[in-house]
Amino acid sequence: RVLLDEPRGKFLVYRAGGAPERSVDFLLDIKLASANFSNSRAAEWAQECGMPLEHEKVLDAHAALANDVATKTRLTTLFSGSNWLNDNVNDSDVELALLAAACGVDTAPHRVDARRKVALAIVKGYALGDRQAWSAIELGGLEGILWRELRSGFGYASDEPGVSDFALACVTSACSNVTGEVPSLNTEASVLLSDMSQNTSHRRAFEELMRKTQGFLEDKYHLRNLDWATLEDNPYLPQVDRWIVEGLASQVANGVDCSEAIRSVVAKRKFTPWYGESEASYNALAAASALIAGCKRFDDEKALAESADDVIDRYVTSWYMVDGSYRRFHEALGQDLLCDFSAVRKAVEPRYGRFLADLAAMWQAKVIEAGAWPPTGSVTLQRHFYADVAMKSYGERVAVIISDALRYEAGAELAWLLENGSPRYQATITPMLAMAPTYTQLGMAALLPNNELGIDIGLQGASVDGMSATGLANRDKILSQSDMCGMCVQASDLLHSGFSGQEQADLLYVYHNRIDETGDAAKSERE
Repeated sequence: RVLLDEPRGKFLVYRAGGAPERSVDFLLDIKLASANFSNSRAAEWAQECGMPLEHEKVLDAHAALANDVATKTRLTTLFSGSNWLNDNVNDSDVELALLAAACGVDTAPHRVDARRKVALAIVKGYALGDRQAWSAIELGGLEGILWRELRSGFGYASDEPGVSDFALACVTSACSNVTGEVPSLNTEASVLLSDMSQNTSHRRAFEELMRKTQGFLEDKYHLRNLDWATLEDNPYLPQVDRWIVEGLASQVANGVDCSEAIRSVVAKRKFTPWYGESEASYNALAAASALIAGCKRFDDEKALAESADDVIDRYVTSWYMVDGSYRRFHEALGQDLLCDFSAVRKAVEPRYGRFLADLAAMWQAKVIEAGAWPPTGSVTLQRHFYADVAMKSYGERVAVIISDALRYEAGAELAWLLENGSPRYQATITPMLAMAPTYTQLGMAALLPNNELGIDIGLQGASVDGMSATGLANRDKILSQSDMCGMCVQASDLLHSGFSGQEQADLLYVYHNRIDETGDAAKSERE
């Protein structure tokens, strides 16, 4: 009658006892082509969410969630956008979808994704003290389904299952490389912790989870007594870096060159979620260890320097690294460190002091032996900079940045940063001898084009060919009369206002005073 006699008629075809299984439903083709109707609450819920009516019994068993609009919306989204919920859906699939929706999940391309997101939701809730997901699970009576899915996906089995117990099992299993125990859960536990540690939206929950569980692991497995090689491979435990730093600091304080060990540890730890909190400590250790090694190299080599040229050559080849290490050590000390570095500092300071004193005494002796200034003809003297360096670029546009108090070691680091920062840049560094006396005004004047330099004792200034070279205006005047018709500008003005009449200059001298100014001011002299 429905199909043949009155194909355009309207009928309500019904039966009692709920919808039959699809495999025995002889009206399935008609039902698929028509709108389904049921007068049960669960069936209405199923229709709203777009799921087959034959699973209304599953929904009826967890009917308390039907009043939760958010859960129903997520369930609808899951059924409309998940392949595993479209074809051959069974009751277990529907139960997992209900569990996922209750835990706030609205997208899960595969069944395994739904299970992982459920586990993430309950572990995050435990870590942050948020009971929202667990309350929804209790409301819908989904506890048994939760433990079933965690057993199936994570291998979690317990006589008294609980969220805190599961969270601790995840951490313990993921840290099996340091506990020495066979993990109770499968590799999904490590996947869960890795996702939490690397995803910024889960990062706070991960940190809280580790803080809640680290004491248990530390006490039960005596982790503090483990060697570095075992500890450094664990990316999850926050206290690992502190233990490693304490051990390395003890060795560095005793004068041991730990440079290679520090590099190895950092290479493994720098991609862990805790590295940001420990980076300054590792930097301080690396700098201190490099300084100790550099001072030893200096002590071994200083007797081999036979002339001023030898001293300069060895300094610009390797000895300058001691100065750089000292600067980086103090830079790191000004930040939050994982442990007390006073013993390391006591090892660094006297060594650096001896290095400076010995280097100065050696240099003084070589200068006296030479009997003249400059004591060498192989290194450019400051007053020859314009002729030997700037004029070599005649016909090109050149900028000279004069940064007062920029040490050679800092210049070497700047050159390295420029060279390695972009393939567009090339950078080299060569030493230049200062004027004697090493007076700032004389050094500034010497960099200008000059035939004769002088010092005005009364005005505490310097002159170039009889003209005052003190102050930007006077230097600009001298430079404008040079072969390259140069101009001068303060770096602060250039950075603040950009070019103002200097953009066409063939030669631009930019004076930068940030370093010297920082060291002169009491409030910043330690920076």
